[in-house]
Amino acid sequence: MEGNWRGTGAESEREKNERLMREDIELRMTKGELERYKMDREREREREREKNERLLREDIELRMTKGELERYKAEKEMEKKERMLREQFELLSLKEEKKRMEKEKRTQEEKERRPIRRSAIRTSA
Repeated sequence: MEGNWRGTGAESEREKNERLMREDIELRMTKGELERYKMDREREREREREKNERLLREDIELRMTKGELERYKAEKEMEKKERMLREQFELLSLKEEKKRMEKEKRTQEEKERRPIRRSAIRTSA
């Protein structure tokens, strides 16, 4: 669930009703439905976050001089490139880890098969 506001007095009546409605919906769902519902909510939160970031960025840009704006845009572009590189690196690391694990699995399977073959050869010889 999201933040736990109970008991703090910070939760408005509307927020409380929305939270209770979400909890009620979640309790009535099957596991698969719940997973899809949570994924949809996560996508919705992500879209809302991106929208808020865009609006904040536009507001900041409107308040800047031309030089400040150019520096700000260059900074944001660098941050975007860094984020993309980090994501690519993480993906590459995951792929390498998967390959390593598959190789270890094959090696282990081969080790498990070898003693059987050797013992079979010894008993038949």
